[in-house]
Amino acid sequence: LTEIRLSRDLNDQALTITNRNLVIDGRWPSCVDDLPQLGLLHTLRGNDVDTVMRFNGSGHSDGRYSVDLRSLIIRGGGADNPFSDRGGGLRIEEGAHVDVLDSLIGDNEAVLGGGAYVFGPFARLFLSAGTILGSVGTPSLSPNRAVDLFPASAQGGGIWCGGGGSVYIENARIRANTSEGDGG
Repeated sequence: LTEIRLSRDLNDQALTITNRNLVIDGRWPSCVDDLPQLGLLHTLRGNDVDTVMRFNGSGHSDGRYSVDLRSLIIRGGGADNPFSDRGGGLRIEEGAHVDVLDSLIGDNEAVLGGGAYVFGPFARLFLSAGTILGSVGTPSLSPNRAVDLFPASAQGGGIWCGGGGSVYIENARIRANTSEGDGG
C-alpha cells in the first residue's frame, strides 16, 4: 500500500491514478511534518475541462484496486465535452474501489455525474466519515451539476452510477446538487 501525503506546499493540483492501491491524505501542513493536522483539508482542483481524479481498475492484476481519499477538497472538474463527459469530480470505473473520508466534493460538472461517475463491474464509491458531496458554505463550494451536452443528456448532478457499479454512504451527506436533465 502506497501513501501519498499532500501538503500545503502543493495545492490546487489534479491527479490521475493508474492501477495502484494507495491512500491520498490531505492532512499534512508541510512535507517536513511528522504528524498530520486534524481538520486540515487539501484542495485538488480540476481545470474546468476534465475530471479532477480518474480511477480505472481494468489493467490491475486482479481487476480491482483500492484508493482511500482523506481530508480533501475536490473541485473544479468540468467534464462537459463529448470526449470527456463523465464525472466532474471523480470518475471511477471497472473494479476501482474509492473510499472518501472527511472530504468535500463540490463545484464540479459533467454530463453524467457532476460530482462522481461510477461505472462497470465492481466499481465502487464509498462516502463516509463526514464527507459532503455537494454545496458547502465554508469553504465556499457550489453544488455539483449535470449539464446537457445535447437535449436530455444530463443525468446525476451529485452521482451517476450504472453498469454494475455501486455506491455506499455511511455518515456522509449528499446535498443541493442539480441536473439539467434527470437526477439532482
